[in-house]
Amino acid sequence: MNYKQTTIELFDLQKYAIKLGLDNITTLANHFNNPQKKFPSIHIAGTNGKGSTAFYIAQMLQALGLKVGLSTSPHLKDFRERIRINDDLISEDYIIDFWQQTKKLVHNLKATFFDTTTLLAFKYFSDENIDVAVIETGLGGRLDSTNILQPQSVVLTPVGFDHQKQLGNDLLSIASEKAGIIKKGSTIFVAKQDEKVNQLFLSKADKSNKVLFLNDYIQAEIVERSLTNITFRLNDLGANESQSLKIPTPATYQVENIALAFLVVKKYCQSKHLNFNSQKIKSRLTKISWPGRLQVIQTKPTIILDVSHNFDGIKTTLDSLLKIINPHTTDLLLGIVNDKDAKSICHYLSGNFRKIVVTEPETVRKQDGELLTRLIGEKHQKVKFIKDLRTAYETCKKDLNADDTLIALGSHYLVGSLIKS
Repeated sequence: MNYKQTTIELFDLQKYAIKLGLDNITTLANHFNNPQKKFPSIHIAGTNGKGSTAFYIAQMLQALGLKVGLSTSPHLKDFRERIRINDDLISEDYIIDFWQQTKKLVHNLKATFFDTTTLLAFKYFSDENIDVAVIETGLGGRLDSTNILQPQSVVLTPVGFDHQKQLGNDLLSIASEKAGIIKKGSTIFVAKQDEKVNQLFLSKADKSNKVLFLNDYIQAEIVERSLTNITFRLNDLGANESQSLKIPTPATYQVENIALAFLVVKKYCQSKHLNFNSQKIKSRLTKISWPGRLQVIQTKPTIILDVSHNFDGIKTTLDSLLKIINPHTTDLLLGIVNDKDAKSICHYLSGNFRKIVVTEPETVRKQDGELLTRLIGEKHQKVKFIKDLRTAYETCKKDLNADDTLIALGSHYLVGSLIKS
């Protein structure tokens, strides 16, 4: 069996749909002698920023000389992006061999795609003898497949509204699901949150946990921003030190993610008696960015791609952009999936762009573009619908002058397809 056929069969597991719960992943992990118990881990949950925070934690640990496993989802271009060690993606041969070993059991259990890929990550990291794994949850936390981990560190990024069908319709219900990854003895790191969420997280901890709120330890201050870079200062309140950093992205929201990652890595190093060299981290950050997060792929005209896909994420992205772009010369290409708050997203975006072109991401979960077009039109925003994504993208590009900007956002599926093409 080749790699292409293997990935076809893996993605076919999506026919089993989303089944929250730990029974199947526990059975799968037991079959392979619980590989997740053979490495230290940092476990991350939240509504927005968890993938970026995981990426920056992994990059910082790598800069300090550790062999770091990173598991995130979804991918943009290649399935292998989901599982990597340092800068190297998991090999095709490993995936093929793994699937041959597991597919009979997976099908007998009717285990989900995410159950299976979670086991793949854990087994790969164990076989490769990593120093530490950074693991992003898939959906929620309490019943997420990754939650068989016993992490040393638990990281809770901003909680907002997404996946209400599975997680609940109010903020505290959603936060409670995220807090389900807290384990005895874990150090808990909390990003800036609604105060009610902070109190809920505190209530989920016990005497074995130490809870660190980002605001009490690190303050971030943006000094300068442009379409290509952000210069900012991290003030380490505990050490009474200040770091000036520069990152190659216009995404101001990454500053808070980096601040949280900085705190997590510093405390992790202290717990493991490792040297925390902030200069090595600073040097690393100047060279790397997380693809698909306000990614500038072209200038003159400027084209920017962003995977923000729920209301809070899209609002945060737009807040970053409006500080550096002219809305009167900026067009938006929008495509979302069908479990998002379409009305709130469309009404919020309306009025902020010269025109909006609605399209449909290349997935069975795509939201009806005609519905989005009607919702945007309710706010008297200039809008048109082009169903085919590539046709929509090329049409948008043809309408741009050299000083114009095009932003494409709304889904990993949309951005991934555009990056591929």
